[in-house]
Amino acid sequence: MSLLKLINKAIENKLLDTYTSIPGKVYTYDSNLQKATVKPLPKINFDQYENSYSERLPDDKVYEELDLVFNVPVQQQSGNLGSAYIHIPIKKGDLGMLCFTSRSIDGYLSGKGETYEVFSSRHHELSDAFFIPGILPFGASYKVVNNKDILIVNGKSCIKVTPEGTFSMSGETNELLDLISSLMEHLASTTVATLMGPMPLSTAASISALKTLLDGIKEV
Repeated sequence: MSLLKLINKAIENKLLDTYTSIPGKVYTYDSNLQKATVKPLPKINFDQYENSYSERLPDDKVYEELDLVFNVPVQQQSGNLGSAYIHIPIKKGDLGMLCFTSRSIDGYLSGKGETYEVFSSRHHELSDAFFIPGILPFGASYKVVNNKDILIVNGKSCIKVTPEGTFSMSGETNELLDLISSLMEHLASTTVATLMGPMPLSTAASISALKTLLDGIKEV
């Protein structure tokens, strides 16, 4: 084997232990710490570089599963020092992408966001992963109502924000909106005793108009 091929093989063997990002599936999730145990999904043939110059691998090659990755921080949207956030519920079986940092993140995860010293010589290893949920294979994609509005969906509930500046809410029930709508309907039909007999409230027309606007928010 030529010197060039030896160098290339050494580089390829080193890259075999270098991880950048791979698909993963949640095994457990701690919502209080936003960390998960994640199962990497690829099965890898660790002997493949013995035949890296062959066009086809022998049939007897064994593809091995990667071990679970523990204490993986899960990406959730947050800001304002943690007082503002959007937390997406994560369950066992949720899919996403495991990404691996260029250096050890042990010091970062054990702290509170300060600068930290890196004592490990690890580079792009499985133990230095974070998880981005929701990067799905095409066969497991979810159905999108449309590609125009911003949609916030949780089970049977949906909030839709349109580019025209309106929004709507839908679900199996609309308890709060129904309650407010019923209250407005009651107020609009309320009468008061006057010298001329029962008369509607002076604000009845405004209340009816507000009820119409409120009912427009609810999407059937």
